[in-house]
Amino acid sequence: MAADSKDLSIGYGKVREININRQSRLLGILRLSDWVLALGCVFILVDILLEVVLASGGLAGLMRSGLGIPDDLVVQTLIVIAFLSIGAYTGWKHIGVIDARVWIAHLIVFGILALFFTLKIALELQNDFPTRPKEQGELLASWFWSGTIAIASLLFFVTVLMLRTTRIPALNISLVGLLARLKRKKEAMSVTTSRIKRVNTPLGILFVILGALLTVLAVLAYLGTPDDRLPHFRVILSLWGLAALLLLKSRGYFQVRADSLLSVDPREPILFLRSFEDDEKTKTVPPTKALIDFSLETRLSNHFRFFGPFIAVGSSEETVTTPGAARVVLSDSEWQDNVLNLIKKSALIVMYSGKTHWVNWELTKVIEAVRVTSLILLIPEVETEDIAARIAQLRIVFANTVWHSGLEKISNFQNVRALKFVSDGSVIIITSSRRNRDAYHLAALVAHYLILGKLVFVSKENVV
Repeated sequence: MAADSKDLSIGYGKVREININRQSRLLGILRLSDWVLALGCVFILVDILLEVVLASGGLAGLMRSGLGIPDDLVVQTLIVIAFLSIGAYTGWKHIGVIDARVWIAHLIVFGILALFFTLKIALELQNDFPTRPKEQGELLASWFWSGTIAIASLLFFVTVLMLRTTRIPALNISLVGLLARLKRKKEAMSVTTSRIKRVNTPLGILFVILGALLTVLAVLAYLGTPDDRLPHFRVILSLWGLAALLLLKSRGYFQVRADSLLSVDPREPILFLRSFEDDEKTKTVPPTKALIDFSLETRLSNHFRFFGPFIAVGSSEETVTTPGAARVVLSDSEWQDNVLNLIKKSALIVMYSGKTHWVNWELTKVIEAVRVTSLILLIPEVETEDIAARIAQLRIVFANTVWHSGLEKISNFQNVRALKFVSDGSVIIITSSRRNRDAYHLAALVAHYLILGKLVFVSKENVV
């Protein structure tokens, strides 16, 4: 039996495991590079452009004198600017997605960085070592940073190569192959819709403009105080934090309105069920972190919206729409009937396991409507001790079903990221010891892959 595929029981109540720990670990390493590319390349690019403008005596001088730099450095500067732009675009393109197509750009960027800084050190080693202490210190510092960048770039390069070759033995498919099949299915099922109304586009644009202005002020404040940055650092961080908050809030105003989406999209909806408490936990994430890495719900929305309108019931107390699923806002008197109707007609149900009464009520209705095999049940991003409470509630809800026996036999729930329930009474658990967001995201993709394809589960005895 494959190392990442193991049966935890025999006969009735079978539990099958798909382990994605290796993929989660590699994705977590690569995700660090998004911060480097998206923020680092942008910062250096802005720094270079500002130096060019200032050296030219402002914008007017730039228009009169070209780039404002010596002719023999024009080509090199343009190459650096182009490369930094490609690096920044690669980082931003990969934020919040698991997309093998972007990994090609990662290979190019990190390959060039590793080669460039390695050659830089090699060329400097051919020169005589300086005799002055100040020059020695500068050269050693240059070697240190060049070596750090080269090693980090090589690490990210190797990580991408491993991601492109790693396989999920339980499914007998590579990660790239799984993503490619999902992409083909996505292209076949997606539809083009127009005239979809947003929550409040003008207000969203205003927040973007204000956030962009504060970001520029933060950059200018940093670059304008080279000798005494420490006293101004708190002001710079405050400007950036406020800018990130405004840009983050703008996403909610660009959210599509569920009523408008459902009126123009003929496909069966994909229903997202969760506790409002989990929504609140998402809002407490620091704005800078939330800006550079989308929430799990937003990641799910970016995937499932290509297969149908991705909708959720919104809270009537919510002043700004949470980015992610399109919200259907219902009154207390009508939400239950509407949720029941959505459960019955949805093509797919994606749900966070919960511990509140109403989340368990929704899960009970999913079971009563015979929609369990169309359910992707995710363990959300919560602390380990919170998982135990959610699993206890899950076992209570499934107590009188054919899946109860399988759920009772699962002991290592802290590593479970998603569950899929099969019509024969067996349970598939998708596990990872890694708790990064990519582990939860990838678990949802694997579960959806199983539902879409009714694919063979590699085992000595059984198939899904």
